[in-house]
Amino acid sequence: MEKASIPLILHDTAKSFETHSRFPNRVNSEFIEIKNRKEINFRVYERGSGETLACGTGATAAVVAGNLLGKLDEKVLVHLLGGDLEIYYDKESRHAFMTGEAREVFLAESGRNDKIQTSLCCEGPLQGTLC
Repeated sequence: MEKASIPLILHDTAKSFETHSRFPNRVNSEFIEIKNRKEINFRVYERGSGETLACGTGATAAVVAGNLLGKLDEKVLVHLLGGDLEIYYDKESRHAFMTGEAREVFLAESGRNDKIQTSLCCEGPLQGTLC
């Protein structure tokens, strides 16, 4: 992604949205640049965390909204700081499909009350979806 394509004021702008009085529980902000009907740049600022590498849910929502507004095609390549995602929105079924890379960072197990819980933490564009 061309980092300079979305202005460097992202942090200040997103911070002002996050802490605005209209959002007492704070809010996430997404910044989208449409490059063409098949490709967008996407940056996300998550409340309490700041700018993050990716947000699969937000990227999918951006493509669906862009498609419904007639600005994006059904299949769109989304450039995020953490990597690229391909989002396909099937207007007829109203289902969206996301394809992208995810890498396992760690696998942890903990036992409590004779139950074992397993957590898989991933990084990459699908991190929010898989962790």
